[in-house]
Amino acid sequence: MVLVTNTNNNTKRNLTRSRCFLGYSLLELMLAISLFTLLTAFAAPSFVTYREQVHFLQAVDNIAQLAKTARTLALTLQQPMYFIVNIHNDSCVALSEYEYCDCNTLNSCASDHVLQPRAQLSDDIWLSTTQNHNTKVIFNSLGAVHFGSSTTLTVSSSQYNAKVTISSLGRVKACSQQILRGIARC
Repeated sequence: MVLVTNTNNNTKRNLTRSRCFLGYSLLELMLAISLFTLLTAFAAPSFVTYREQVHFLQAVDNIAQLAKTARTLALTLQQPMYFIVNIHNDSCVALSEYEYCDCNTLNSCASDHVLQPRAQLSDDIWLSTTQNHNTKVIFNSLGAVHFGSSTTLTVSSSQYNAKVTISSLGRVKACSQQILRGIARC
């Protein structure tokens, strides 16, 4: 009989314990919500900055890769390739086999050898050149740049600045004014 009583006491204790842990108190819920709000308030600006940085790095990389592709195609196809820089209205860079091409007419005169012959920049990224006008960089069949065609492109956002330099030998170099992951410092 003593064993049965102990069993009943244990079940009563178990029932009492399980009733205590059925939910959270209002204080615990308020504490969890306030911690979540505090962490979100600190993390949101960091996330926005990180997102802008990644977007900026992609734009700089796309411009540099398109210029390198122009040089490679000029060497491979043994013909001039045009790297077109449009800094007015819709900032973009494009690649074409034809001199008269620009960003607006690219669909009719794009190179057949490039999958993505154009890099359109978003509204929060600005593009400028050293001469501050639209530019065409001509890569000849030796991979070099025609005389007087070398240039430096400046890519800017609200927080970041970078340069893409195309030398007279056809070398493409991207560098940043700030310390950014994946881009050398100028």
